[in-house]
Amino acid sequence: MTTTTTTVLATVTSTQDYTIELAASGYHGVQKVRYYAATNTGSAMRFDYPIVYLSGTTFSGTYVNNAWYALHAGCGNGNGIATCTAVCKALGKSYINMTTTCGNGYAGSVTNYTNPNRCVYTGSDTTSAPWVDYGTASACGNSMSFCTCSL
Repeated sequence: MTTTTTTVLATVTSTQDYTIELAASGYHGVQKVRYYAATNTGSAMRFDYPIVYLSGTTFSGTYVNNAWYALHAGCGNGNGIATCTAVCKALGKSYINMTTTCGNGYAGSVTNYTNPNRCVYTGSDTTSAPWVDYGTASACGNSMSFCTCSL
């Protein structure tokens, strides 16, 4: 498993199957971001099936900091928007949009990276809101199939 660390402005587009690691600011505990695939639209960057490395944050439940997590999107509800917004802010960007379709599971080799094999969301992109468990990453209900941030 080879990893390349980069910034969002130098993001490698196309299918990467989580091998690209983006450095993040730590906003809401998001220290790093990986993605299955990325698309640069010229004005925004779309991350397909993003996962986050959380550290220095709070959880609703018995989960751990310093670990990779998949993301629940809630079919585009407030929880999904807050989660995608937290990802974008951690990358120093603004929220544009996210998936509004419902579906289960994550693409690619996500379980090679998510440890524990969990899916989470936040109900608010404020730093005081906890991350909440939403099942396993591999079968994540209403998973975040994409999150789009400004460039």
